[in-house]
Amino acid sequence: MKKSVLFLCFFLFLGAATTVNAVPVYFAGNGHYYEYINDQSIDWSTALTAASGLSYLGYQGYLATITSQEENDFLYDLVQPYRNPGHPYYDNAWIGGSDEGDEGNWVWRTGPEAGQAFSYANWGTFEPNGGTRENYTHFIWANGSWNDSVPDTKWGNGYLVEYNSAPVPEPATILLFGLSLLGLAGVIRKK
Repeated sequence: MKKSVLFLCFFLFLGAATTVNAVPVYFAGNGHYYEYINDQSIDWSTALTAASGLSYLGYQGYLATITSQEENDFLYDLVQPYRNPGHPYYDNAWIGGSDEGDEGNWVWRTGPEAGQAFSYANWGTFEPNGGTRENYTHFIWANGSWNDSVPDTKWGNGYLVEYNSAPVPEPATILLFGLSLLGLAGVIRKK
């Protein structure tokens, strides 16, 4: 009996720890959360829809809108664990900017900045360069710069999701962690 209770406590604790690591990451610079979604076969339109279908702490997700160098640097650090240094050309993540319909006028299509022109941009050398063909933004992991790309391109590695929210702890994580501690205390007490 003691072993099964200890085993259960261990898995509850492991579940709580895993949940903590699986949630989006908080950026103090603007009070938003971000996460990278790994999907190596997703185009911009599908990423746009997928991001808007996500939520965290009751806040709807959207393709990230990057409005400062500090935010850009934060996202660069966020995606580095997923980077494949052997194939830097393919290390990209969709973000929420586009000039579709008004060539050369880049605006955010997502989040609270939707419809606004970029107040900050980190275009790579010679970017944007696609003319009427390349209308959507990629975040390039190799150096944190941006690239314009065609909407149906699937050579990226995923997309960056932003949640505009205040920092509130995840209730399920706190509950699981608390139950794990109670179970562990009960096992120790019986000894």
